[in-house]
Amino acid sequence: MNETRLPSVALRLLGLGTALCLLFGCSPSEPVSGEVSEPVGTPVEVTTVTHGDLAAQARLSGKVAAAREVSILAPLSAKVTAVYVRVGDKVENGQVLFSLDKSDLQTSYSSLSSEYTRTKELLEAQVQQAQTNYDNTAALLEVGAASQLELDTARVTLLSAQTSMASTLQQLEDNLQTLRDTMADADVKSTMDGMVSSLSVVVGATASPTSPAAVITERGSQVTVSVSEAVQPYLSIGDTAQVIISSASDEAIEATVRTISPSAGAMTQLFDVVLDLPEDTTLTAGMFATVLFETERRENVITVPTEAILNDGVSQSVYVVEDGLASQRVLTTGLVGDGVTEVVEGLTGGEQLVVVGQSYLADGAPVRIVEG
Repeated sequence: MNETRLPSVALRLLGLGTALCLLFGCSPSEPVSGEVSEPVGTPVEVTTVTHGDLAAQARLSGKVAAAREVSILAPLSAKVTAVYVRVGDKVENGQVLFSLDKSDLQTSYSSLSSEYTRTKELLEAQVQQAQTNYDNTAALLEVGAASQLELDTARVTLLSAQTSMASTLQQLEDNLQTLRDTMADADVKSTMDGMVSSLSVVVGATASPTSPAAVITERGSQVTVSVSEAVQPYLSIGDTAQVIISSASDEAIEATVRTISPSAGAMTQLFDVVLDLPEDTTLTAGMFATVLFETERRENVITVPTEAILNDGVSQSVYVVEDGLASQRVLTTGLVGDGVTEVVEGLTGGEQLVVVGQSYLADGAPVRIVEG
């Protein structure tokens, strides 16, 4: 009787097993232990090698400098009748700052004219006396009553008197012309765009040509930097450069080259360069700056990220991926730009360049490409 029931129990167990497999998705090919096989190859990130333009850069240290200033002087001593600006005002080149009293100028002109007349008469008399002395000495020399030395001395005296008269009268004539111009236009104007940083004139006081009446400061700041003879030939006035003042911001500021020293410093053998920052840039003089000058530029060349290049001290190389394997390429490089390097030999473009994980590869090693 027991022998008859055993097949029936086995059948029921088999049916239960089949039902469980159908319910839980059992497959004879899946490992019973639950182990997962490891993916093959070293994980790497890649980018496609392309052609593009490349500019080599010189990274130099500089300093923020105060903006250019210019002192405004009264052309002559005269009373101030009106002041049109205050400290802190923005002004333009040619804008009127203050006006002078024309009556004071007329008085000065009359006085200077009289001085010119008196001085001219005196100097002409001195020249005439020196001329007479020279003529007399020359006549005495002809009869042997004077020496050549005495004649030469008389000539020097005559020439000195003539030169003194010419320079003195020219100076007085220039002053008279300045007075005439000032009387025609008694307004004193700014000589550049900027801001009034100092103002010493007030209405009713006398403005003097020996003391600044106002100081105009150019808007914006400047950066000064010294460059070597390897960089100086690539720079021109009006060129732009990137300036980073890390104490103020990590953002680069575009500056314009204002001046380039034509000769190197005697001690440093470097050329001084001044760059203008944008007008709205507010910085403190003395801040350190990093200046990036573009030196050489090449178009349509193969470039790779500099960080992808391996350097063993003898050669430079990169890894590219071919058919799932790492292939090492020895490079000949050229210009080095901002984070990129020119490849002269070793790549042709279109390769899958390993940019992350290249330090863990060997030539021919299997790799698998992953996303960053």
